[in-house]
Amino acid sequence: MLCRFYVRVEGLDLLIARPFTHTGPGQSEQFVCSDWAKQIAAIEAGKKPPVNEVGNLDVITDYCDVRDVVKAYILLLNKGKKGEVYNISSGRPMSLKEILNILLQEAHLKKAIKIKKDRARLRKLDFAVRSGKNTKIIKDVG
Repeated sequence: MLCRFYVRVEGLDLLIARPFTHTGPGQSEQFVCSDWAKQIAAIEAGKKPPVNEVGNLDVITDYCDVRDVVKAYILLLNKGKKGEVYNISSGRPMSLKEILNILLQEAHLKKAIKIKKDRARLRKLDFAVRSGKNTKIIKDVG
């Protein structure tokens, strides 16, 4: 609302980008996708027993690749409408269980990995579903 105020009153050229969860190359292992990928890589390399430690797999989240998020920022800078709010989201929420299955399918494993729930990996507060409607950004910037 403050941004919209400054657009209206001061004529500033502002817009609001609301990126949803994103992941990609170089991301810290403090984030779930990178953590799981690192665990699987360590198992593949024989540096870790075949156990992948996870938190809540039932959470459903709207994930984007970080490279797509950067492209969205550039498109918004060039084509976004002043004073508007844009969700940067895939519009396709996925459960963490689905993401884990994708990582496991991509792995080059000789034996199955056991999935172990680790209470230390559970968040104190977790939303069951986090999803973003992306129709406005698609309509306005492509």
